[in-house]
Amino acid sequence: MNIPIIKIRFGDPDALHELAKQDKDESRVFMNSFVAPPRANLDQLSSGSKFLIVGPKGTGKTAALLYLRGMIEDHKSSLILFKSNIRNEDRLKLENLTKTFVVEDQGKFSVDTDYKTV
Repeated sequence: MNIPIIKIRFGDPDALHELAKQDKDESRVFMNSFVAPPRANLDQLSSGSKFLIVGPKGTGKTAALLYLRGMIEDHKSSLILFKSNIRNEDRLKLENLTKTFVVEDQGKFSVDTDYKTV
């Protein structure tokens, strides 16, 4: 059995690679695949409220943030994304694609705040 090289995928797809593919293909499938949780209020986000998104690796935290970034039209706010173990090349690509500040946290930052589960 021969498998065409084009059909072989290595690793798990992630938000960065899906956004790059979408940008290249001029597609909106990735960004149109999200639904806000029922109790989430996007107006609160655009008015300055702070949100914390927590979850295991690969559960879509980065993708959700990038989706929210695309939904906020005024872009007067800043989105800072703390990532662990990100290559400089991937960090720069993510910053350019999303107009987001990406900081490699190296486990140095901790979150100490009140937040609600949505």
